[in-house]
Formats: sequence, structure tokens, C-alpha cells
Amino acid sequence: MSPDDKGYWRALDEHLESTKTLKHMYESTWYKCSKLSNGMAERYPTTQAMEEAALPHILSWLGIREDQLPRPGATANFDQLVGLLDAVNASAHLVTDPLPFLATQMVPTDRNGLPLLVHMTFKDKGTFARHHLLSLASWARSNPDYAILMYDDRDLQDYLTAYLQGAAQLYQSLKTPVERSDLWRYAVMCNHGGIYADADTLCIRPVQEWNRENGHDAEVFFGVEDIFRRDPSSGGAGWGLDQGRFGVQFEQWVLATAPRHPVYCGVPQLISERVAAEARSPTLRSAEDNWSILHRTGPHVWTDSVLRWTHAQGIGYHEGLQPGGRLVGDTARIMPGETFGCAAHFFSNETRLDEVYVMHMFRGVWRKRPGEGASGAVAGGGAQREVLGF
Repeated sequence: MSPDDKGYWRALDEHLESTKTLKHMYESTWYKCSKLSNGMAERYPTTQAMEEAALPHILSWLGIREDQLPRPGATANFDQLVGLLDAVNASAHLVTDPLPFLATQMVPTDRNGLPLLVHMTFKDKGTFARHHLLSLASWARSNPDYAILMYDDRDLQDYLTAYLQGAAQLYQSLKTPVERSDLWRYAVMCNHGGIYADADTLCIRPVQEWNRENGHDAEVFFGVEDIFRRDPSSGGAGWGLDQGRFGVQFEQWVLATAPRHPVYCGVPQLISERVAAEARSPTLRSAEDNWSILHRTGPHVWTDSVLRWTHAQGIGYHEGLQPGGRLVGDTARIMPGETFGCAAHFFSNETRLDEVYVMHMFRGVWRKRPGEGASGAVAGGGAQREVLGF
């Protein structure tokens, strides 16, 4: 049955409703920090409270003392970052000039077929907030054979100019730094592959061990962020009939792929189409800023690209959601929510750490908040103001 056939989405909804185990695993087990367990809202009424509760556990897991980090709101310089990495025996190679590195180095691949690269963005490669240090320590300690490539805004623009045809015009048409960062992350994954990670993520399992349970049978991973019930009565609002017809959202704070996968390589064209559609539509132009970013370059357009490809492989929405993940097209795995999730283990004993590859601390520094102007921060990267506790 095609997505264009009458009754397709009703049939999918009925399938989800009848598959109680799957429905409960994806809807109730977790969604971001607020849905990790039934008592989360009572125990941690604010995101800051959750972060403060999680920090001691994260420090203990990394083997870091809090006095090795800058004070809340303060920053560390590059030498202090290197000193912290030395203290936790983190030996991954930090690359602060990524474009010459990519142009000259022959990069080996891991057992999944992914290049040994971790791509991360920072507003300033010499200034690091607390969450940057925690994130970099986790990636560098867990992956000693990898190169961690550190990009700033100039690097992103130079990369797109070098590797994405027509990038200059599209880059300038995007409204915020986070959208330009989104465009770049799809392009760098298309052309060079490896791992993209927001700078507020924690690498829990070494990348070489990812997908070990399935015999390392995939070289592309798509992580589920959320499962939700489609509401046909909601019209075009948010994730309603138009934007939410799939009932699933894929995360893009961690991306993992071998180069040249069509899902990644096709996203810039989708972004260009959405920018053009917005220019023609007063309704889209006046949409709320955070939603517009999600729609133009964030998880909305990313989810559409993933699902176009999986549908072309004969895998519908629900068929792709299985405990342990689902192999699609012999090379890609759709991974369940706990794989690339929130810092669940630090809040809920019900979440097993061995199920988690990467945890997301959900800094959300890119979001425009009431009374603010447009954000100047790159998602997960360098914020112009620290919003949350650590």
C-alpha cells in the first residue's frame, strides 16, 4: 500500500494500536528528559533541576571532579580542555583545522564501515562551556583511534563552499546559525561520513562497539527520537496531517553513516525546496521561529528524507520500528529511542546503560525564548548565553 493510497495512514494507526508492546516501548519508555519515568515531573520540575541532579553522576562516570570544570557560566580555554582530556586518558586526535585534514588524510574505517571521524561544531574553538568539556571528554576517551574534527562558523561556510554545489546562495538564505549548521551536518555526512555529534552529547559506548549485537551488519544508523499518534483533525498545525503524517520523528543530534548515503545527500535539496516554498507563502513566513527551524532544516526535514528512503525500500513506518532496531536496504538500521537518547541512566534506574550508545543533555541553546531575538548559537555548540545549569 502506497502512502498516497486511501486508508494508508488509518491502517498504520490501527497497526500501532494493535501492537501494544511496540506502542508502549516507544511512547512510554522515554521521550527527552521529561518522559523517562512517571515521577520525572515531580522529582525535577525544571530542566535546571534535572541537570543539577545528573551532573554528579556524569562526573563520576567520567572520573572528573567538579573543580576540574569551569564555574557555572564561566568557560575554559583550549589548554584547559587538553589538560582535562589528559587527566581522563582521552587520547583521540583533536583537529582544529578540519578542512586541510579532510583534504590530505586517508581516514580508515571501523568494523561498521564508518570513517574514524567525529565532527563537532563550536562557536569559538578556543572557548568551552562545562557541557562542551563533558561531551569532548566522553567522545575522546571512548574513541582513542578517532579524529575529532572541531569546526566553527567560518569552517562550516568554507566546507559548504568546497563540497556542496550552490551552497553559497542556500547558506545565505537560511535565517540563523543553527540552520546553517544543520545544512552543513548533512553535507559533511554525505561527503565524508563518520559521526556527527552535538556538543551536548555523551558517548557512552565506543563507536567500534555500536551494532555489535547485530554483527556489525549496517554502515548507516537512524535514531528514533519520538513516536506519536497522528491526529488527522489537527490540519496543517505542527506535526498534524501535513507534517506529522508519519507519526515518527528521527533525531539528528547524533548522525552516523558511511559516505554518500542518499538520505544525507538528498537533504540539501529538500531544504532548498522548503526555503523556496516559504518565500512563496505568507503563512509559512509568519510561522513561529522555533517550529520554522525544525521544519526547514531540523528533524522535520530530516525525518522526511529518512522516510522517503525507507518507503522506497518497501519498509513502512511501523515495520521499521522493532526492539533492537530494523535492518533496511541491507546497509542501514533504524535504531530504537534508547540508542541515541537523553541522559536516561542518570535519572532512571529503569534504563539500562548497555542499551545506550549516546546520551543527549538537551541544552537547547539554539531556541528562541519569549522576549529574545533570534538565537546566535549553533545547536549543541557555542551558546552566546548559558541558559541552563551546567
